[in-house]
Amino acid sequence: MQLKEELTLIQRGSQPVSDYLNTIKRLVDELTVIDTPICVDDITLYILNGIGAEFRDIATTIRTRETSLTFEELHDVLISHENYLKRIDASNSRLIATVNAAQHSRYFKPTRSSNPHVGYYRSNQRRYVPRDKSSQPPLICQLCDTKGHSAKTCRKVPRLKSANCAATNGTREKK
Repeated sequence: MQLKEELTLIQRGSQPVSDYLNTIKRLVDELTVIDTPICVDDITLYILNGIGAEFRDIATTIRTRETSLTFEELHDVLISHENYLKRIDASNSRLIATVNAAQHSRYFKPTRSSNPHVGYYRSNQRRYVPRDKSSQPPLICQLCDTKGHSAKTCRKVPRLKSANCAATNGTREKK
């Protein structure tokens, strides 16, 4: 009676499926030795009732089968499902780590840069803050080598007002 009750109440908990199934197999073998064999369907129900919520989908599939699985077949199905769940968990943990790294690098740039023209992200506000103008070195013109302006606004080089624009008169020459 004690062995049947133990078989009825057994739960997998956090132990591996192979250990759980070995415990059930030991109990079934002990019951067989004392001349109280258990049918295959009952063994399957004991296993599925104690396997745990993460095996709910596969347990439903096994319960709805027209033919019974042998203990060995059930063992193989549950072990492969456990391996599948482990792969899914490993994949999800890698995905979470990758997402966290991507979010971290996007919003938490270093607060200081060796280039004084580059702004930075404030970690508490998650928005771009440009460097203030006083910390930037003065501009040096590439044409006249004078501080304070750029080549685009240099007064020493004669420029047309529309030097950066392409203009057309709207008519085409006919040949």
